[in-house]
Amino acid sequence: MTIFGAFVAHFKDPKYPSMGFTVVYLKLIRLWQLKKVHYIVPCCICICFISQILYVLTSNRIVHFSLNMFQTGFFHLVFLKMAIYFSNLDKWMETLNWLSEVEIQQQKDDNLKPIVDRYIKYSNSVAWAFVIACYGTWLFNYGENVLMVIIQMETYHEIDPTYIWFFFLWPKDPLSGRWNVYPYILLQFLYAFCSVLYSVAFTSMCVSTMIAMAGQIEVLSEMFRRALDDGTEEEQYRNLISCYKRYVHILYIQNNLNDIMSPTLFIHLLVASINMSLIIFSLANSENISSAVYDSAWVDKSPRIRRLVYIMSSTVDKRIIFNAGPFNEVNVITYVQILKVTVSFYKLMCETSVPRS
Repeated sequence: MTIFGAFVAHFKDPKYPSMGFTVVYLKLIRLWQLKKVHYIVPCCICICFISQILYVLTSNRIVHFSLNMFQTGFFHLVFLKMAIYFSNLDKWMETLNWLSEVEIQQQKDDNLKPIVDRYIKYSNSVAWAFVIACYGTWLFNYGENVLMVIIQMETYHEIDPTYIWFFFLWPKDPLSGRWNVYPYILLQFLYAFCSVLYSVAFTSMCVSTMIAMAGQIEVLSEMFRRALDDGTEEEQYRNLISCYKRYVHILYIQNNLNDIMSPTLFIHLLVASINMSLIIFSLANSENISSAVYDSAWVDKSPRIRRLVYIMSSTVDKRIIFNAGPFNEVNVITYVQILKVTVSFYKLMCETSVPRS
C-alpha cells in the first residue's frame, strides 16, 4: 500500500489541484511545454492513420474496411484529438491555469474549501478509473491478439485474418512468414498503444476540466448565497460585483472549452451510434433463418423432401441472440433500455456523486 500510495502521489501537483493527474501525465508523454522533438510520435501516428485511409480507398472492400475503422474508432480518434490539442494549446493552458489558480485561492476560504476538495477528489477518482479502464481494455484485447498470432504462426505458419485489426499499406500480405507477420503485428500493437497513450491524455484533460468547471459553478452559487451575509453595504455591493465578474469569466472559459471539445464529442457520438446500429442490424438479420427455409422451392418436391423441409424449419427456428450483461438480448428494445440506464446513471451521479454540504 505504501508503494501504491507513492505511485498515486506521484500523479499529484499542488499547483494544479483538480488537473494534477492530467498535468503529470502530459509531462510523462512529453505534451507539456512542447518542443519540436515532441511532435515525432504524433506525426508517426498520423502517417499510420493516413496509411489506413489509403489502404481502404485502394481496396476492393471499401465498405467492409470503413465499417472496421468505425468499430475501432476509439483508437483512430487520437488523430483528431491530437490535432485539436495542438491547435488549441493556448486555450488549454489558459483554462488549466485559471482553474488551478482559483481553486488554490478557494482552498484558503473555510466556506469554499469543502466544495473544492470534494470536486478535486472526484476529479482524481474519475481520471484514475478512466485510465485503468482504457489501458486494461488495450492490454486485454491486444495482449490476447498478439498471443494468438504467435500461437497460430508457430503452429500453422499463418494467421487468421480476423487478427488483423488495422489495415496498413504493406508490401506483402501480412498473413504468413515470420519476418512479415511479426513486424506487422508489432506495428499494430504499437499503433494501438500510442493511440491509447494520447487519447487518455486528451480525454482525461476534458473530463478533469469539466468536473472542475462544475465545481466552480457550485462555488459561485455559494458565493452568491453568502454575498450579503456580512459587512457593510459597500462591502456587500463589492461582493455582488465580484460574483458577477466570476460568472462572466466562467462563461468565457466555458466557451473556450466548448470550442475545443465540441468536434470530439460529436465524433464520439457518431462512432457510438454507428456501432450500436451495426450490432442491432446484424442481429436482426440473423432472426430470419426459419422463414428462409420456406422460401425455397419445396412445394412441388417429393414427400421426402417436403418432410425434411418441415423438420428443418422446426429445428432452426431458434432465434440467434446475444446477451448484453443484465439485458436479455441485444436489439432495438435493448437500445432503449440502455438509454434509460444512461439517464438513471446521470441522475444518480447528480444526486450522490458530489453531495452538497
